[in-house]
Formats: sequence, C-alpha cells, structure tokens
Amino acid sequence: GAASAAPASAAPHGPAKWTVALKTAASANFPYFSAGAALSATSAWAFEGADAGVKPVAYRLNGTQWQKAPFPGVKGVFVVSASIISSTDAWAFTQGQKPTVLRYDGHWTVIKTFSKPVTSGLAISSTDAWVFGTPFAPELGNMHYDGRTWTKTGGPALEGASALSASSIWAYGLNEVAHWNGRAWRATSVKSLLPAAGGACSPGFLSGIHAISAANVYAIGAGGCPDGQGPFVLLHYNGSKWSLLNIGTPIAADPLAIIGDGSDGVWITALTGAPPVGFIEHYANGKLTSAALPASHMSLIGGGAIGAHTTTAFIFGSINNAIPPTKSSAAILRYGS
Repeated sequence: GAASAAPASAAPHGPAKWTVALKTAASANFPYFSAGAALSATSAWAFEGADAGVKPVAYRLNGTQWQKAPFPGVKGVFVVSASIISSTDAWAFTQGQKPTVLRYDGHWTVIKTFSKPVTSGLAISSTDAWVFGTPFAPELGNMHYDGRTWTKTGGPALEGASALSASSIWAYGLNEVAHWNGRAWRATSVKSLLPAAGGACSPGFLSGIHAISAANVYAIGAGGCPDGQGPFVLLHYNGSKWSLLNIGTPIAADPLAIIGDGSDGVWITALTGAPPVGFIEHYANGKLTSAALPASHMSLIGGGAIGAHTTTAFIFGSINNAIPPTKSSAAILRYGS
C-alpha cells in the first residue's frame, strides 16, 4: 500500500524568530511595557506604564498566557527593573515620584520606599538585593539589602548591574564599569573606549551591562549625539581587560538594553531617529546582525529578559501606530521557535 504520511509531531520546528507575544489596546496615553523579568520560557513578569500618569499594571506569564495580576502601583510611578528568584519570589523596582521596592511572595507588597531617585534594582536572592540611584542629584547611591536592612556600600556612581553570583556582580556608571567581589566595588574607567565629544555630540556614555561568565562580560554605550544618533558602541571584557568590539559598519543609534541569548551571545535593543524607532541586534561569534522584527514603528524601551537554561527571550516596549505616533500599544516580544 501507499506510505502513510509522517505524523505532525515529526515535522521539524521552524527557525526561532521574534514574535509579538502580547499587545494591549492602542491608546493615546502611549502605554508601554517598562520592564520585566523571566524565570523560564513559561514563567515571567512584565510591567506596563503610560505617559499620562496612570498606575503601573503587572502581567504574569504562567505557562503560555500573559494575564493581568494585582499590583499596588501608584500614579506617576513606573517599574524600571525587575528580578525573579522563583515562582513565589519576584522583585520590582520603581522610578518616579515615590521610588519603591516591591516584592512578590504570592502577592505584591511594598518593602521599601526611597526619598531619592532610583535608576534600577537587582535581586539575587530573598535576602540579597541592590538598588542603584545615580547619576541623579541628589544621589541615592549604591544600596544593598541583606534581608534586614538597606546599606549604602560606597563605590562609584552606578546605574545598573548584572550578577553572576552574590559575590560577582558587574555594574556600569557613566563611563566606568565596576565589579563587586562580595565586599567592595572595584571600578575601571572605559572612557577611552567611548566616543569623544565633537560637533553636536557630547562625550560617550554607557547604557547597559550583561555578564555571561567571569571572562565574558558585555557593555553597551553610545556617543552623545542628538536625535538618537549614537553612535552604537559595544564593549567586551575577556577576564583581564575591556576592549571596544568591531561591529562592522557604524550604527547611528543609541543602544538601550542588553540581555543574554542563552548561549555565549547577547541581544541588544536600540533606538534611532526622532521620533525614535526601535530595533534589535544580536551579537555572537564576533558578528553583529540585525534581527527581523514582527512589527514596524516599535519602541523597545523596556529592556528584555531571559530565564536560566533557555534560549526563549522577551523584550518589552510598545508598538506605535505611525511615525510620528498618535497612540501606541504596550507590547511584549518573544524569541523562540
């Protein structure tokens, strides 16, 4: 007889790509996902804000569906970063009129309020968290939580960090990187690797960092050129020194956020132009490539997240209706097969 068709389950998966995992209703309030964190391909949090002073909204991924979850947000505040330790231990750090640290242990509660601005936060365990509050004036500084109290650790003016462990954290400031060894911060200037001021452009600055291992750390930065013209800068630490990576043709854009890809590479979000438009770059094996996007007019301003032991990644932001936009939809992008 005739050969039977192969079962559907035997069909190969298509190549992984970026897709729109969640898109909210379009609004003239310009909603956007401002931050998120992932535990795995099926467990994550994302936080929606808007320009019109509305309360932030939390969404939880539990399996395959993103669903709204109760969140004690206040008007004029948005979540700037988040961390997930486990399915019953997540953290959110807010910026705005009343900077707060919130923790989820089955429900969200405020565990700390600061009187000075917060740029980002990072939780490593239920008794080990960081908040960075620079380069604002007045500066909050580098605050460490040990499960009981918040303590200013000193060190350089830092804006954000990526942790390998509680005793190995990489952080970035305006034009320097720093490493926490469990006791103190050790700073290294990378000013010489960043674009110098010239013409309409101010000196270069760092905008993100991601540590993959002790000998594989990336940092992103830009020259201070107007209208999101960068230029785009990618730095790398090989375990002994920092260097400027050759990305090929120069890119006139400001990189915004950097996350791992589940292997030895990184995903980078960036903005260019005025009004700005977002795009995604992937760096691996010495090569920078542009990712195909699932929508146009994207503003990927909320960073990204990837869980442990997975290549499924998420990027947060919004999708505008036009350039220039009159309204937007908050959007979460997902990378996976």
